[in-house]
Amino acid sequence: FNAGIILGLCKYDIRREDLCNGTVSNETWDKIIQCAIDFSSFACTTLENYVSKEYAEEYNKKIDQELEQA
Repeated sequence: FNAGIILGLCKYDIRREDLCNGTVSNETWDKIIQCAIDFSSFACTTLENYVSKEYAEEYNKKIDQELEQA
């Protein structure tokens, strides 16, 4: 879950100031939380209970494509 939060914060360009000032929109928070849910859901399906490098790379590409379309 935590790795997904961090990925979401980085991919959606959320900085400390944004968090401190409360300037992150609900829509962006929804996307960040979805990253966290996706990562934790994947981790729970593996015996090792972690997110593989391959999954993270594929997920990263997916977000990049979404950002390009926006």
